[in-house]
Amino acid sequence: MTETDDILLDVADPEVSARFYERLLASRPVQASADRALFVLASGRRLSLWRRIDGRASAAVQVGFRLEGAAAVDDLHIDWWDR
Repeated sequence: MTETDDILLDVADPEVSARFYERLLASRPVQASADRALFVLASGRRLSLWRRIDGRASAAVQVGFRLEGAAAVDDLHIDWWDR
């Protein structure tokens, strides 16, 4: 199977979402506007946040992050939940 390099999320407000991901990823978007924002992750993958056209969310979205062990997953979950 071919690995994807892009993660595209439909969001209600790309500027608000970009601020959220900026804090989570400790990285600024390389492009940002009222309609979209683009992050380039350390892996080279791209996270794109696009304004929803019709106001409805996509059916499903999943984003994976590689972590070292269960404790790291738990710690990150707690940190992100608090945000």
